[in-house]
Amino acid sequence: VTTVARSTRDVAGAVREGSRQLTGTFAIVLALLLIISSRDLFTQGIPAIGEFSRFPDGPGDLIAAWWSGWRTAGLGSAGSQPTGDALVGVLGYLFLGATGLLRTVLIVGMIPLGAIGAWRLAKPLGSSRASVTAFAVYLAIPVPYNALARGSWSGLLVYAFSPWMLLALGRASGAAPFGPVGAAPDEPAAARPRISPLRVALGLGLGLALVATLVPFAVVLLAATAGCLIVGSVLCFRIVGIVRTVVVTVAAAGVAVALHLPWSLDLVVGPSPWESIAGISSSATEPLSLPEILRFETGPWGAPPLGWAFLLAGALPVIIGRSWRLEWAVRSWMVVVAGWGVLWANQQGHLPGGLPPAEVVLAPVAAALALAAALGLAAFETDLKAYRFGWRQVLSVAAALGVVLGAAPLASGLLDGRWRTPASDYETGLSDLLSDDSEGAFRVVWLGDPEVLPARGWRYDDQLAYVTTEVGVPTVADRFVVPQAGPTPLIRDAIASAEGRRTDRLGRLLGPTGARYVIVQAELAPSSDAVETPDAVITLVDALSQQLDLEKVPVAEGITVYRNLAWVPSRALLPDREGDRTDWTEAAGDDLRGAEPALIDPDGPVGAIGEVPGTGEVLVASSSDERWQLRVDGVPLARSEAYGWANLFDATRAGDGTLRYDTSLQHRLGDAGQVALWILVLAAWRRLRRRRDVEPEPVADPDPTPALPEGPEPDPVASDDPAAAEVAG
Repeated sequence: VTTVARSTRDVAGAVREGSRQLTGTFAIVLALLLIISSRDLFTQGIPAIGEFSRFPDGPGDLIAAWWSGWRTAGLGSAGSQPTGDALVGVLGYLFLGATGLLRTVLIVGMIPLGAIGAWRLAKPLGSSRASVTAFAVYLAIPVPYNALARGSWSGLLVYAFSPWMLLALGRASGAAPFGPVGAAPDEPAAARPRISPLRVALGLGLGLALVATLVPFAVVLLAATAGCLIVGSVLCFRIVGIVRTVVVTVAAAGVAVALHLPWSLDLVVGPSPWESIAGISSSATEPLSLPEILRFETGPWGAPPLGWAFLLAGALPVIIGRSWRLEWAVRSWMVVVAGWGVLWANQQGHLPGGLPPAEVVLAPVAAALALAAALGLAAFETDLKAYRFGWRQVLSVAAALGVVLGAAPLASGLLDGRWRTPASDYETGLSDLLSDDSEGAFRVVWLGDPEVLPARGWRYDDQLAYVTTEVGVPTVADRFVVPQAGPTPLIRDAIASAEGRRTDRLGRLLGPTGARYVIVQAELAPSSDAVETPDAVITLVDALSQQLDLEKVPVAEGITVYRNLAWVPSRALLPDREGDRTDWTEAAGDDLRGAEPALIDPDGPVGAIGEVPGTGEVLVASSSDERWQLRVDGVPLARSEAYGWANLFDATRAGDGTLRYDTSLQHRLGDAGQVALWILVLAAWRRLRRRRDVEPEPVADPDPTPALPEGPEPDPVASDDPAAAEVAG
């Protein structure tokens, strides 16, 4: 908060100084345009599209879920919960329970936070005009606005983090202008102290840990960005600071991973570690072309010709820059070119693994390009004097115009007022349907392109993903990464059986899972425009329409909802049946329509209370685990396994029941240790910030004239030379 406030005062100070009024006013105008162009997002709210899920009404629900040892994602599994549950819950209390306001701040607030970071990134260059240039370029590059339009919260978070990440890596290197190494004696950087690597690593690790709660791929981005800076240093023959950069990068990544233990360990050792970290990419949509990537046109913003304007501004320091301005321009362009290249290769299907949304990859590229543009302004002020008047001066003027023209699309946001973010979502039509738990608890199975689904899911095929949610519309808790575990793939196998025409009773196969609705989502939000439905979605909808126990429920265009007529509540007293329920395929021949709901009322994040209506077998549709306990009138019931994956309790009596999951002591100690580690790292970082920075390394005297020998200076008055005596007089 102190850093952001100080940066804001720097912007205001630039306006007050007469020689900087033009550039400072330009920055203020851009900030006002941003606020005015986002007015509808504040007044009408942000729709629940893509990753912009609703927040729970009470922050305590998230903290209780994190404290529990049971994950409800899929069919449930024992293990550590995502750290994001606890962090968002704590923030909810800091906002006095106003979770809706917290959601707006954590979405829209990422744009000004990233712009202020760009200002701070360019501040060591020693020119307020360069800081304003970085501020303007980063704010005008369309990455955050496309992220808003596409519902990419992860893209906004990385956008806010990227300039601060580059600033930390620059400080880690200690190279001018971020440190004294390589600075001329008359430059301010020569007197700038080198910041302790431990302090930089702790600060960078804390910021990385916060972003990684939703975007674990941020750890990979840090390593890739540091690698590009190192390669750029080698190309410009300035290898100083490379070891420090590597040490700080490794240490910061280690801090971030440690702060998320044991959840981070589950991501690495899970069945699909890369998909858990990078997410699931889809080939269902049209791939981005190379010109679109170069213009950052991943959504409705970035169209030519103004989309090309920033490339000229970013290229200026490579052409006219000298000294550290040229060196950092080369480093910045290595980040830019590598980011563009990796994203293009992924869009063309040349990479073995997928990547997160395009805005996540392009955010560091945008930050590096903003730094390059700021370096161009600094080179214009310092290095252009060494050249005769010619094409370089003309190019400099063209680059300055490019910054202004590139920011012009911000003005067009005034007409829209919401950056072309959809005005509505599907939750309006689904809220009543998905919140009716009067007949018992249930699940919802979602299928569709991974970039449009309202929760983080798992791969169904090369184009689609699947995910499950509990009663009610999805919340932010469904966005945090949970590795696929336990019997969850059985849901995919059941749907694949229907799509392969191997069954026409998908409802019965899904019945014991508590799946009341199957929803296929083809679009991000309701739209009046005609959108081509992907072939994979058409094939899946056609297969589901052939099922005898699924009933279509009309909701809205772009989303297809099926009600499962063979649905069984997630907690139910099953009808009697001859034989055992031992294999999941037996559900196809098991008529469970006589099942009665039990334990209707939720009790905490995973438990339940309520009446057990009779004697018999009580199904709890969660992965079989011996720590599940059911008591009726205080008497524990015997537990066994049903359908090869679920919990089955032998109810010998009817009465009031209590279902709970007995969280292990090991899990409680792990959670307590995680809290202690966060407090320890925060305290250590604050303590290091209060210490004085280490002194700069001595800079060699550029004057080769040898020093005079020590001793008393001769008295010119006592000299025998009359001229010397006259001069002394």
